[in-house]
Amino acid sequence: MTPQLPRREDLPQRPTTVPSKSYPELPDIDDDQSFAEVTRELSIYFVKAIETTLSFEQLRTSSVGHDLRPLITYLSKTVHHPAIVAALLSAHITIGSKT
Repeated sequence: MTPQLPRREDLPQRPTTVPSKSYPELPDIDDDQSFAEVTRELSIYFVKAIETTLSFEQLRTSSVGHDLRPLITYLSKTVHHPAIVAALLSAHITIGSKT
């Protein structure tokens, strides 16, 4: 007699998302904001969302980086500012130089 494997629905379910903390309010980025304003908004969000001494590269590969998912979703689905990529790079350089 072949042993039966448990059905998927009988296995314990693990939560799909478990926030490590409450997320800060997402920045309000409008298409008509200046590059400096967008960079400032992003930098403020990063400082509030990331309470760690990890580098940007380490954030990319650690679970701490998951705290940025709400921002990533917001930016990719809602924001259409022409300078958003440049502002992200600028915030990266600005914050990275302070660590």
